[in-house]
Amino acid sequence: MGENSKYQVNFEELGAQISKLQFGANDSDSESFKEDSIMEKLLNPSKTNMDFLVSYYKELFDKKGPQLIYTLDCNDTQINKILDTLLTISNHPEIMCSCKLLYNSTKVVTENEENNQANSSNQTDRALYFLLRKIPQKIENLIEQRISVIGNVDAGKSTTLGVLTKGALDNGRGSARKNIFRHKHEIESGRTSSIGSEMIGFDKDSSDPIYAENVRSLSWNDISSKASKVVIFHDLAGHEKYLKTTVLGLTIGQPETVMLVVGANAGMVGMAKEHLGLTLALQVPVFFVITKVDMCPKNVLDDTLKSLFKLLKSQGIRKVPFQIRSMADVIASVEFSNPLKICPIFLVSNTTGQGLDFLRQYLNILPPSTPHERDTQAFMEIKEIFSVPFVGSVVSGILDKGSIAVGDSFWIGPDQFGRYQTTSIKSIQYNRVNVPISYAGQSVSLCLKKIPRSSLRRGMVLLQKIENFVPKSYSVFEADILILYHTSTISLKYQAVIHCRAIRQTARIIHIYNKENLRSGDKAKVVLKFMSQPEFLTVGSRIIFREGKTKGIGKITKLYEPEQVPRLLEQLKQETPTR
Repeated sequence: MGENSKYQVNFEELGAQISKLQFGANDSDSESFKEDSIMEKLLNPSKTNMDFLVSYYKELFDKKGPQLIYTLDCNDTQINKILDTLLTISNHPEIMCSCKLLYNSTKVVTENEENNQANSSNQTDRALYFLLRKIPQKIENLIEQRISVIGNVDAGKSTTLGVLTKGALDNGRGSARKNIFRHKHEIESGRTSSIGSEMIGFDKDSSDPIYAENVRSLSWNDISSKASKVVIFHDLAGHEKYLKTTVLGLTIGQPETVMLVVGANAGMVGMAKEHLGLTLALQVPVFFVITKVDMCPKNVLDDTLKSLFKLLKSQGIRKVPFQIRSMADVIASVEFSNPLKICPIFLVSNTTGQGLDFLRQYLNILPPSTPHERDTQAFMEIKEIFSVPFVGSVVSGILDKGSIAVGDSFWIGPDQFGRYQTTSIKSIQYNRVNVPISYAGQSVSLCLKKIPRSSLRRGMVLLQKIENFVPKSYSVFEADILILYHTSTISLKYQAVIHCRAIRQTARIIHIYNKENLRSGDKAKVVLKFMSQPEFLTVGSRIIFREGKTKGIGKITKLYEPEQVPRLLEQLKQETPTR
């Protein structure tokens, strides 16, 4: 396939260097729940056994979180008895979870035997796979997952989101994407230029997707009230002129997973490789959705898959491509021990519906990310600001740590001078529903007391007021960086836009340790200084920087307080060789 993009990503160099930046990875191993004693108690649900099973499943939820896939070996005669017992347990007041049979491999084995198909399977191949998910008693206890949707222009990102979230197939002329565009020029051009948000919810009882029963679309309030789990999609732009908006969306949205959409008729062209490189740099799990399979000739689709598999297996990426062909594949892809290694690939058509059921089930059973810290100081970065008539100043963002309740006192800042103000919370909305409290990991909107809209900006933070704590701000910091691509050399006084979570600000390189210039593929320790105002930073935060076609990644390793900066600058001046 031809390479149409002006951008270049050296995946081999990127893969070789990312591990050295020590961003960390999720190496958690999945555990098997197949226990003979549990099976015996499920088949003989006496009162003693039921008490034991309730205690066992309660402990299982406490250990694994509010959602898990439970596997049981069985034979044909045991299925109904197991189902009845599990349903009874799920309705117990101490458990209160939904119980859905995802896949019955016993049925598949039996059908193969009836059709005289060769089968070397033994009894262990006959298994039931259940999805157990806690039913939230309050809306603020919902399971929430965030997925950023990226890919080249015209790959079908907005159309796929429209079909997934609204439940109606596309007519082949863009009817699905019109439902989610935010601006008139997007509808006219058919291209996304801003960061859009859409939601799909899964029912409390059946775990099925929640869709409107009539022509009216469901509001986020309606979906949240019926759901036990919601997935929030961030629809990002695919055109290269909107790259800065896409980078901002990937950093500010804090996605748990990325959905990279590829047109079957085009393949990994244009900005698709660029977006994949950014995802690898941020170390976020990714899965692929190949669209337009209904209109694509088989030989072209085969070429697209072949080139994608080759790219994912290449030296710089080293992922395991896994094409989804059945419900068993969906379960296997989710149960894989390291989500950063496996890369599920879905083939879908938004006009015929082919493959969409597998994609919905994948979103349904995708496990939540690592639990957030709730018993600590609350911290949230501001990503959007609003001035609501008769309400006041409202900010939105993702609560990183702790919990926020109405009436809590917070520091907010820094302003252009690096100072913080105090405020308190008037009201909280979670998924556009008023709630008294919100927890870490949730996307919330907060109404602030006595803070004018003019004093707020994106990138500020809210920090809960605690005794003997005053937040600080920083203009100068040290970082380990890797240059992904640059046409010439980078030297002192080079300026680029730094993306660090909700922060987007120009910074200048004021020192490069042990080097005079940097080129594509180089790694170095540098000292950077913000050009406009100080920001709230933390050691270990990932950064992306760009300037035109120049792109790099890095990690903050050291912060310098304002009183330390003059001495640092004098020291660096002595270390810098004269030219």
